[in-house]
Amino acid sequence: MVFIFFTAGGKRIHEPSRYRALVREMKSEKARPPQDLIHEARQLKDPYYTSLALFSLSADPRLSLQEAYDIALDAVRAACDVPKLWRRAELLTTLARKMKSWRGDGAAEKREHLMDALLESVVAMPDGKDLSDAIAGCVSRLGCSRVKPLLERALSNTGFEDAGAKAVIRRWVHHCGSPEAVQGDIMTVLNAVDNRAVRSKLMGYLHLQLRRTGAILRDDRTPLHDAVSEALSINDGEQQMETFRYLAKTVSAADDVRILKDAVDNLESLSSRAKIITALAGSADRAELREAAITLFTEALRTSAEVENQRERALIRMNAARGLARCQQMELAQRAYRAALDDCGENARLRNRICRSMEEHGLLPPEECDAVPRNRPHEKTADDVRAIRHMLALYNTYEGGITPVHLRAIARAAPLCIAFGMDLVLIGFPIDDTDKLVAYVTGDTNIGRDGKYLEELARQGRVVLAARTVPELWDTLGMPVATTSHPEEEKKIVMSEAIRLARLHHPLQRACIIMGLGKKGLPHLLLKEIPHHLELTGKSVSLETCTAMGVIAQ
Repeated sequence: MVFIFFTAGGKRIHEPSRYRALVREMKSEKARPPQDLIHEARQLKDPYYTSLALFSLSADPRLSLQEAYDIALDAVRAACDVPKLWRRAELLTTLARKMKSWRGDGAAEKREHLMDALLESVVAMPDGKDLSDAIAGCVSRLGCSRVKPLLERALSNTGFEDAGAKAVIRRWVHHCGSPEAVQGDIMTVLNAVDNRAVRSKLMGYLHLQLRRTGAILRDDRTPLHDAVSEALSINDGEQQMETFRYLAKTVSAADDVRILKDAVDNLESLSSRAKIITALAGSADRAELREAAITLFTEALRTSAEVENQRERALIRMNAARGLARCQQMELAQRAYRAALDDCGENARLRNRICRSMEEHGLLPPEECDAVPRNRPHEKTADDVRAIRHMLALYNTYEGGITPVHLRAIARAAPLCIAFGMDLVLIGFPIDDTDKLVAYVTGDTNIGRDGKYLEELARQGRVVLAARTVPELWDTLGMPVATTSHPEEEKKIVMSEAIRLARLHHPLQRACIIMGLGKKGLPHLLLKEIPHHLELTGKSVSLETCTAMGVIAQ
C-alpha cells in the first residue's frame, strides 16, 4: 500500500515522491537545516518511507556522528512498524545494503551497533517466507560475525528453511573463513536440526558450495557422506526419494557421483532407485562427466525393467532416453524411447508426450506416433496466427529478495508486453504471488504509468512466475530461445527463424525469448541446455536490459 495524503491546503502528497524529495534536498546547496528535514520525515504516515527517509537523512554530514547514529537507529526501529511482512523484509534488505557504507570509515563502531540492531529486527520477524526473504537479502551485508545467528534463525523457520539457510551457507562458505573451519562450524549448526530431510539437503548444499571454492575435501569425510547417511535414515519413502533426488542435483565431481550411487544401491524401491539414478546421470552430464552419465542412464534403463507400474516404467525410460540423446547416444536413446512407447498401453496422452520428446531430440518416431495429433499451423487463419502471444522471459540472476532493480525491470517490461502482444514470464524471482508483485511495483515506481500496465497484464492472466528449475517444463511456456551476445555457432538463430520454428514444432506454437537480469547475463548451464541462441545486434554487442527488451518486443 502507498499512502497518499493531503496538506491543509488540499495539496496531494505521494509519500514515495516526498521521501525522495527530502533526500534530494539534503544533498543540495540550499538544503534546510537537517533537523527540519528529519522532522518532516517523521511526519510521513507510512513507516516504510519514514524509515527510508530517516536512514538516508542520517548520512547528512552536518550531523554529528552520535546524532546520525540515533536517527539511523530510529530508522531501523521504524522498519519494525511496517505491518505487511513482505514490505518489511524488503525494507530491512534495503537498510542492510545502505548500512554497509554508512558514513564511511570513521563510523565503523557505530555501524556495527546498527548492524546488531538490524539483525535483531530480522530474527524477530514471524516465521514464514517473508522472514526467509529478509535473511537471504541481509546476510551478505551484515558481516561474518552474524552468519551463525542468521543460519540458526533460518533453520527454525519451519517450512521455509531452504532459501534462507542456503543464502547464509553460501555467504559463510565463500566469504567467512577457511573451508576446513567453515565446514565444521556449519555442520555443528546443521546437526541440531530435527528434520532429517532438511538436514540432509542442506548438508548436500554445503558440500556443493565447498566444491565450488575449489577446496580439497577428504574423501572419507565430506558433508555429502553425512547427507547421504541422513537420507538413508528417512522412513517416509516419498520424502526419502525427494531428498535423494535433491542430493543428486548437487553433485559436481566424479567422487560425488560414486558416493551417491553407492547409497542409492541400498534403496529397496526399484522405482525410486531408477528415478534417482536418472537424476544423478543428468547431473553428471551437466558436470561434463559424459562417460559416467552414459553408464548411469544405461543402468537406470536396466533397473526400470523391474519396475511393475507401467506408467512409471515408461516415464523412467523416456527420461533416460532424453539423457542419452543429449549425450549423443542416439541408438541407445531410440531403443529406450521404443521401450517407453511399448509401456504406454492405452494412455494416448503419455504416448503423445513420448513422441514429441523423440521429435525434439531429432529421432524419427515409429509408426504409432503418426496417429498422434500434430500442430498444423498452416491450417490456422491469419487472425489465429496473429493471436498467438509469444513470451518475454526475464531470468533473475541476483541473490536475495526483491530489489529496485527487479521492480524497474518488471515495470519496464509490462508496457512492452501490452504494446506488442507478449506475455511476461519471471523466472527465479524471489516472489510467488502475482498480487504481491503488482503491489510491489505499483507502490515503488512511477515507471509504466505507476505500474498500471503490470496490473493490467496480471489481470489478463499474462504474468507467469516460474522457478529456476523451469527448463524441463518449456512445453507450458514456449520454445526456449536464449539471448546472448556470445551465441554458440551451432545454436545461433535469428528472431524470424525462432518464431517460425516455434509455430512449427512447439505445442503452443509460441517462442519464449529469455534474457538475463543481472550483470553476467544468463548462466552458462542454462545456455548449455537451451537449443537456440539469439544475438540481437548482429555484432556481438552487449545491450543494457531495457534496450534489449525493446529490441525483443519489436
